[in-house]
Amino acid sequence: MLQHALFYHRVWDVNVVFTSPTRLPASSWGEAARRRLAPQELADMYSEALRRFDSVMIAVATGPYQEPPYHIVIDVDDPGTSDRSEVEALERAFAREGLVVVSTPRGFHLHAKTGDSVYMLSLSTERAGKRVKTGDGASLQPHLWTVPPSKRLLKSSFWYTYHFVLPSGKRLYTTSVTREELKPQSYSFSELRELVEELLGYEVHVYRPGDEAPRRPPVEREGFYYKPIFNDLVEFHAKALHAPLPAPVAIILYNYYMGTGLESLAQDVLARNFMYFTEFRRVPRGTRFLASAEFALFMAHLVAFIRFDDIVEMLSYGVEDWPVDDGAPLDRKVRYLLLFDEEGRGYVMPRYSGLGGMTPQLMCGRCFYRGSCARSRMPWLWYSRFISGLEVKRGGGVE
Repeated sequence: MLQHALFYHRVWDVNVVFTSPTRLPASSWGEAARRRLAPQELADMYSEALRRFDSVMIAVATGPYQEPPYHIVIDVDDPGTSDRSEVEALERAFAREGLVVVSTPRGFHLHAKTGDSVYMLSLSTERAGKRVKTGDGASLQPHLWTVPPSKRLLKSSFWYTYHFVLPSGKRLYTTSVTREELKPQSYSFSELRELVEELLGYEVHVYRPGDEAPRRPPVEREGFYYKPIFNDLVEFHAKALHAPLPAPVAIILYNYYMGTGLESLAQDVLARNFMYFTEFRRVPRGTRFLASAEFALFMAHLVAFIRFDDIVEMLSYGVEDWPVDDGAPLDRKVRYLLLFDEEGRGYVMPRYSGLGGMTPQLMCGRCFYRGSCARSRMPWLWYSRFISGLEVKRGGGVE
């Protein structure tokens, strides 16, 4: 497995991270996203993985450590068909265009090089009058992408082996420096976008650092703070995990992603915020309203166009016994914290800028932002500063 990792490191010019069969990183992989690793560091990481896991898998890391041409990955979660022969035909079509194709349990990954600075992308299409997300991808955003010959443990003890698909349709379960088909070729991003849109019929949306959501009409209220940094939920899911999240937000999002099949996003939450999950897997009774209120205000402050139903759906996965509560149910209590737009589309904004003296104390001890919440009651403000590029110390200090 180490030899395969060195192949990706040397031939693909990317950093490598070792994981468990459930895609849990063997160690903190922040350095792998920030700077180029040396081969000896990979060997040390592999030794650490062998100590932790009975079986070790490989993932390549995208991130800002890269120099052009950047390694870019497009993850097609939903190929648009459940017919395996049609999926295989799509895989061969992309392979014939020169992309490195890796078959995955739900679809396939496309690996290439590009000189264009692409932070994050998402794929979507229109179905039954609704916009449906069908995949994502990244180049400069920190993210892990499982590669052959890794075996992923799925439900019911079923193992899926990641493999390359060659233009001929042959499946390759290993790496080899002698095979030109396994070396990602360089494309302009416009070429990659055209290929995806032509062969799949999906729209490609691109996000770059510095993109900021358009501001909604301001609310005339003294001391009111409202400056969204994400335009909608598609952009939030694409970019939000780049920074540590407040503990209630991380726990609720993790359960939402796991419950809706977005396991790669769930693993990103777990990898960056693992300290929260040593005690809680869902928000427990005793802190449900405060955690739900912080989550609702966090989302309403940072996402320009978000509906109350979207917030409730995410809370229903991450909070015990949702929405049961004494007196008024939790969804009604959370609704009191939000303002609804006058056009009747269901979009919400925060009703006020903080939670007063209320914080979900049961979760504060391990939270990255615990000091800032205790002083300012505005974790979304500190988070927005963090993701905008300022250094935020654990416990709330900002430089």
